[in-house]
Amino acid sequence: MALKKATEWAWKSPTLAACCVTAVGGATLIAAPGAIATSILNAAGFTAVGVQSGSLAAAVHSNIGNVAAGSIFAAFQSAGAGGAALGIMNGAIQGAGAAIFSLAAYAKYYLFSNTTAANNL
Repeated sequence: MALKKATEWAWKSPTLAACCVTAVGGATLIAAPGAIATSILNAAGFTAVGVQSGSLAAAVHSNIGNVAAGSIFAAFQSAGAGGAALGIMNGAIQGAGAAIFSLAAYAKYYLFSNTTAANNL
C-alpha cells in the first residue's frame, strides 16, 4: 500500500520526487562512505590483498610498470588495502555526498518557494 501511494505521489510530483531521491542519495554517501569506497575499489580491482589479476587496476599497472610512491595508483592500492588513503577517499565521498544533498535541498527550496519557477514546472 505504501509503495502504491509513493508511486502515485511521484507521478503527481516528479520534480519534488527527483529532489527527494537525489537528497537520499547524497545522504547515503555521507552516511556510508566506506561501503561506497570499498565497492568502487573492488570493482576496479584494488583489493585488500593487492591488485586483482584481470582487472582494470591490473591493466593500468601493466602499462605503468613500477608504481611510484605517492602516485595516484599507489593511493588507490593503499585505499584498497585499507590503508591511510582509504580515509582520504572516504572524506572525498562524504564531501561529494554533502554537495549532492545540498544541491537537492537548494533545488527543492528554489523550485517550490519561487512561485514563478513553480508555475513553470
